[in-house]
Amino acid sequence: MTDQQPVMYPAPPPPPPPAPKRSTGLIVAVVVGVIFALMACCGIAFAAVLIFGSSSSAEPWKLSADQTRVASEFGPPQTFDIICAADPKNDDPGEDGFPIHRIETWTYHEMGTRFIFRDGKVMGTSAVPAPAAGTAYPKLRPEEFYAGMSLEDVAKVVGAAPTKAADIAPDTFKGLEAYVFDDQVMAEFEGGKLVGVQTAAVITEGAAK
Repeated sequence: MTDQQPVMYPAPPPPPPPAPKRSTGLIVAVVVGVIFALMACCGIAFAAVLIFGSSSSAEPWKLSADQTRVASEFGPPQTFDIICAADPKNDDPGEDGFPIHRIETWTYHEMGTRFIFRDGKVMGTSAVPAPAAGTAYPKLRPEEFYAGMSLEDVAKVVGAAPTKAADIAPDTFKGLEAYVFDDQVMAEFEGGKLVGVQTAAVITEGAAK
């Protein structure tokens, strides 16, 4: 009787990387709050149901003359918010529907000032409270983000994969999702295309709160 040789099976493939943890509570509240806060800051009466949108292809954003002047004098903002949305209450629809506006807030926490832009034109400023000791800011710039970017594009700019994800008010905003990157960057996508991004300051470990 001959000895049987053991059967060798190929090693199983490595498991795929874990998907971002999905949440439906806090992220939704924060995103919706930021959206309406941006609209209020700009004095723009957007419709109750916002219409998001992006171009068919991602087109890099170039700083406007107003933004260039602010950046030249004060440097890039320490944090910023960007929302790309239509204004059906104040705009007339064109052949391709309502135009999409880029609404930005640039916050200089140490200076106590926030600049508000619509399509690159400065709309005004507002005061912000002084930051806590030990506050750190992400090393990102507003012009690195533009409508139509994919999740992979944003991850490359941020330098990290998303850690949390959520569907935003699916009954109201169909196909709108939010992704959080290390609690410092939150990006919103409609149909897989970027329509908004917010960055946040953080208090470094060991600093007084």
